[in-house]
Amino acid sequence: MPPRWTAITAALTCAVVLGGCGPGYIHQPLSLELGDPASAAGAFSINEDDVYEVALEVRPTGDSAELRGRVRSYFEVSFERPLVAHVVLSRKSPGKAPAVIVEKSISAPDFSAWNSDAMTMELARSRLPEGDYEVRATLSGRKFRSYDYRTRLVVEHAYTGK
Repeated sequence: MPPRWTAITAALTCAVVLGGCGPGYIHQPLSLELGDPASAAGAFSINEDDVYEVALEVRPTGDSAELRGRVRSYFEVSFERPLVAHVVLSRKSPGKAPAVIVEKSISAPDFSAWNSDAMTMELARSRLPEGDYEVRATLSGRKFRSYDYRTRLVVEHAYTGK
């Protein structure tokens, strides 16, 4: 194999290994595992002006349809205490306090997307220009970690349509 092809193969391999193994990982500038009680904060950078969402990503630990159905109904059903999320998304600028872009409280969010690996609940959405950001979220009303599932707070490209 010529050295040029070796370099290209190595670069692509590194991108896959470091970026994850699926399209969902590649487009997530931030992913924070939630525990109980659930609050999370993190900083991230955006390199591409686009619409992004702050979301809960629920990953069942197994791939059975029965398990996915149980996890889905647990998060969707409003018991006595609905799932409540308070999200603050801010843009950071050197020498200044972070400027709040979105501050939102949402009660009983619906699943907005799902694939073979995860189910997603959108909490907030905004067009973000290139720059540095931080997100803070507090969540209540559910247990976010169990043997059946793991929950993450993610920032990811927002997709529209089907």
